[in-house]
Amino acid sequence: MIALTLDGQVVTVEEGTTLWEAARQVGIHVPTLCHSPGLRPVGVCRVCAVEVKGARVLAPSCVRLCEDQMVVSTRSEKVLDARRMLIELLLADHPSPCSKHRDTGDCELELLAQQEGIGRTRFTPRSLDDAHDLSSPAIAVDHSACILCDRCIRACTDVQSNEVIGRALKGAATRISFDDRRPMGKSSCVFCGECVAACPTGALWDKPLSAIGIFRDARKVDSICPYCGVGCGVTFHVKANTIVRVSGRPTGPANLGRLCVKGRYGFDYALHAERLTVPLVRLPEYSKRPEGYASPRAQFREATWEEALDLAARTFRRVREESGPSALAGFGSAKGSNEEAYLFQKLVRAGFGTNNVDHCTRLCHASSVAALMETIGSGAVSNIFQDVLLADCALVIGSNTTENHPVAATFIKRARKDGLQLIVMDVRKVDLARHADLFLQFQPGTDVALLNGLLRVILEEQLEDREFIQARTENSAAVRDAVQAYTPELVEKITGVPASLVIQAARTYGRARNAMVFWGMGVSQHTTGTDNARCLINLCLMTGNIGRPGTGLHPLRGQNNVQGASDAGLIPMVFPGYQNVDDPVVRARFEKAWGVALDPQKGLTVVEIMSAVLDGKIRAMYMLGENPFLSDPNINKVKKALARMEFLCVQDIFLTETAEYADVVLPASAFAEKLGTFTNTDRRVQLGRPAIQPPGQARQDWEIICEIAGRMGFPMSYPSVREVFDEFASLTPSYAGLTYDRLERETVLWPCPTPGHSGTSVLFSQRFPTPNGRGRLVPVQFAPPKELPDDQFPLYLNTGRNLLHWHTGTMTRRAKALDTICPEPYVEVHEADLMALGVKNGDYVRLVTRRGQVQCRARVSPRPGRGSVFLPFHFKEAAANLLTIDALDPYGKIPEFKCCAVRLERV
Repeated sequence: MIALTLDGQVVTVEEGTTLWEAARQVGIHVPTLCHSPGLRPVGVCRVCAVEVKGARVLAPSCVRLCEDQMVVSTRSEKVLDARRMLIELLLADHPSPCSKHRDTGDCELELLAQQEGIGRTRFTPRSLDDAHDLSSPAIAVDHSACILCDRCIRACTDVQSNEVIGRALKGAATRISFDDRRPMGKSSCVFCGECVAACPTGALWDKPLSAIGIFRDARKVDSICPYCGVGCGVTFHVKANTIVRVSGRPTGPANLGRLCVKGRYGFDYALHAERLTVPLVRLPEYSKRPEGYASPRAQFREATWEEALDLAARTFRRVREESGPSALAGFGSAKGSNEEAYLFQKLVRAGFGTNNVDHCTRLCHASSVAALMETIGSGAVSNIFQDVLLADCALVIGSNTTENHPVAATFIKRARKDGLQLIVMDVRKVDLARHADLFLQFQPGTDVALLNGLLRVILEEQLEDREFIQARTENSAAVRDAVQAYTPELVEKITGVPASLVIQAARTYGRARNAMVFWGMGVSQHTTGTDNARCLINLCLMTGNIGRPGTGLHPLRGQNNVQGASDAGLIPMVFPGYQNVDDPVVRARFEKAWGVALDPQKGLTVVEIMSAVLDGKIRAMYMLGENPFLSDPNINKVKKALARMEFLCVQDIFLTETAEYADVVLPASAFAEKLGTFTNTDRRVQLGRPAIQPPGQARQDWEIICEIAGRMGFPMSYPSVREVFDEFASLTPSYAGLTYDRLERETVLWPCPTPGHSGTSVLFSQRFPTPNGRGRLVPVQFAPPKELPDDQFPLYLNTGRNLLHWHTGTMTRRAKALDTICPEPYVEVHEADLMALGVKNGDYVRLVTRRGQVQCRARVSPRPGRGSVFLPFHFKEAAANLLTIDALDPYGKIPEFKCCAVRLERV
């Protein structure tokens, strides 16, 4: 600790504290323009300059460190004169008001000028050519409002690690630049808006995405992002029942204020003109058919809520009475809240009388959960993703993290800059690969061979943690034997990864004191998805990398509430809290709570349900917020099932491709219109708050579910959604310590078993939740994908998401900025494969598999390996799942979205 005098006040601070920080600690305000909490101070603007006794010149307080016995003045005449001169010079070039001050009244330069009593400036403004850059659909650039504080550069480089913004030119012509003076909209900018959040003026500003262009006096509502599993904290800015902009919430523990393009600019779908506002009932003259109708809305007429709800409940009752409960099924949604998921599975189990209830986790990480439950007794992540900042090594496999979980990727990239050794493994050269120490690009479907090869090297070089293996695992000998055949040379032959790189990656991971493993659906969406995850768990357990900060297993969750929906029992084989439906003790507990006898048999999964429809075993379904028309594999089969289904009730915010096959359509509430809890990929339970009201007659989802339950003779009555959560938490041990009152104050990581419990960041520090407390190692042998390329279909097809869109595009393709940036489907193709076809970049190609064909533009890309193509699945007009195979992993029952054989044809 050192002592100094600040404005006559003796202050004691830690060594290494800056003068600006010291002043802030004792309540002395020193203005800044280039400095902002969370950014690296650089001392560019000099507005924070202070006078240090004995110093020749004024010192920028944001970078000058405190010294013992230093005497400092923050408001001497010399300081104030210099500060006012700087502000006046900056104002000379600054439009007043700038767009930020006009829209919100909080341009920091103009506010500072007001505080210092500076009105008109005496100086002539500089002349700027091309001051305005409006090329981005989301962000407006005004170089005339720029004060060259470099906050945008540090936000882009240090916070998001995108490295797009810098400075160009010299002297009076200096300006911020995107990719060396390209227009922002034509640069490599990913439109995360971090630069806008950092900018103190209107030099970088959000374009209006609604009819309301002035954001001043907007009401602010703290909530969370509705897209991926990261669970970013956001603030909705609301005027006239319209979200006018979204900002990142600095207190959001998952994101620390950071957002991606979807979180910041993908909000306007909620007020899209195509929102459902009134219940719809199918007209009798429009019978369902696989090919659908050219005008989907024409198939329906408007109905009252009473008519629509009565028709749905009456039909469900009739089918149950005629064919038994197993003739009914339900698809819930990972986009809804925990409360909605809990009520939906309760209705299906206790009201319908069946466990035929599932949701998109079956298409996401079902195989990962199957492997985790089998080996370590829990299907959740062991450590939060920010633990990567504490790791020495991170292995990221089968995850395009920068596009699918962009904010989580910022922490991985930050850790890499701070010394983390990063290993990336993927069939595509994803963006994270350019940040990696080692990148292993392997042949599709060869994950097991690669991972077994890594483990063999670790064991051969004695890099395993023998003490941990002995104390906390079982079956290690079987795994040792299983991997012996996977020499680096054999692995190279199977995977295409050079043997030397296999050895190097194994040594890097094996020698790390603390290592984390992250994976995505590139691992899980295979017929060998469970085996792939088993191999990752084997790596983790054999090296003892679990149970400590900076270690562990983290399958990055896809949807914003896929973790919570699973926790709430939206799975056919478990009740809430992953309690098995075929366990009589567990079942008795839920029968007592719900007051009815429950089905002891495990239900059918997503793909199995569609097959059962075609077999005539399932006659009627209730779908809440799911769109299997685009999300399920082999769409032609799905269309036949939807058309054959005797009765379908769809509850959604738009008339989706699936809703076009419905008999009853119920208008539901969008994310920003509901109160509820959501659980992110970290197991973090957070409260989502309503910012706007639903349009027209649209209702809250949880209330609609309860209405149908009551009409089916199973009353579910709750005063509010709070009581729904209380019931859910009372039946779910890991949530038992949570209440709405608590979640209104803080977010909590489950397990939180008692009210006084603080939550749990790191799992398995002492034992695993298995019968004997040990982690079970499972030997795995390589098996190829179900469908391999051949002479007729010579390429591998890989499908997935891109940065701008989300899943089936229901929301993002109705978000103005997102759809403008990425308006049409495309397929990524290796340059050599495209040249062999005689096709140029941007030309149309036809993709053909044994199940169907689609047509879209080809993009030459270095990402796919030679012999592979990548097709995003967001676009109905080139629906990727018309092509995919519906072969299932035998354990997780997840389809093989990531690998099938395809042929490209010139159009």
